[in-house]
Amino acid sequence: MRGRIGLFMAVTAAAMMIGGCQSPQQKAEARAQKQAAQQREAQAKAAKQQADQQARAERERVAAQQRAEQQRIADERKRAEAYAAAEQQRLAQQRALAEQQARAERDKAAAQAKVDADRAAQQQQAERDRAEAQARLDAENAAAAERANQERAAAEAAERKRQAALAKGKKAPKAAKAKPYPDDEPDVVGSPYIDPENHTSLFDQHTQAMSAAGAAQDASLYDQHFDGVELNALGRAKVALMLQGAPKNEPLTIYVPPSGPSDRVQARLASVNQFWRDSQWAAMQVQAKQGVAPENTSSAASGLAGLRRLEREQEQGGATGGSSQSGDTTGIAPRPTGGGQ
Repeated sequence: MRGRIGLFMAVTAAAMMIGGCQSPQQKAEARAQKQAAQQREAQAKAAKQQADQQARAERERVAAQQRAEQQRIADERKRAEAYAAAEQQRLAQQRALAEQQARAERDKAAAQAKVDADRAAQQQQAERDRAEAQARLDAENAAAAERANQERAAAEAAERKRQAALAKGKKAPKAAKAKPYPDDEPDVVGSPYIDPENHTSLFDQHTQAMSAAGAAQDASLYDQHFDGVELNALGRAKVALMLQGAPKNEPLTIYVPPSGPSDRVQARLASVNQFWRDSQWAAMQVQAKQGVAPENTSSAASGLAGLRRLEREQEQGGATGGSSQSGDTTGIAPRPTGGGQ
């Protein structure tokens, strides 16, 4: 570019030096050359400006690209830092949650262990109390049986003494006259048309014997027979029927189902034993026991087997006799039709 400008200036200077001796044609050519030179100069200047503009635009583009790249790198760095911070926070929350769950599991295990230990201790204490109460009941039953045996032996000895005195012709001592109950008095209001309560008829005696036999076979007391831990009137009546209907020369076991705490059941057993000792059947061998009478329980398997067998028999009977019965399952024979009536 500088070489062209210098050449143009040299040509211009030469033309000015020889301008005075040139012809009009030469002057026109010189002017044309000058215009061409000016045009070339203008073109060169425009090209230079365009080149400068392009260079400036390229520099600005490169600078903008660099700024965009730097901004992108800064944004990427910020996103990476934000992600790292979020990941650290998430890990911290997970760690805190894991520690909380582990602490809750440890507390739960400790509480369950304490509950199990307390339950085991309570069960052991209940077992000891039950064993002690059962031992006391057995001792009381044994003592009552011993007293009854002694009384029976004394009565038999007195009877033998009386029989021996009669055999020797001596006058036997009179037995102590027992004072009758008010209902045993022969003279009551309404006599002779109304009998005393204890002078029952044969039908009433039969009914009472059946009730006593059923109560002895059941041999069980339930919640309705107690007011708390004491026998009520219904319970006393049933125990009296059990004692009355018990087989002779055989021990009687009265069962009290284990409903409620063990101390409550033991108190009920003691109430039953006390009623038995104070009754007229104190000489009998009676044992009050916690549980259910084995004669009153049975497996449902036998009943279900019988029900299935009955269903099979009904199905087989329906398959063989369905045509003759014509689907009639009422069991009522159809009435004959016709004019024979």
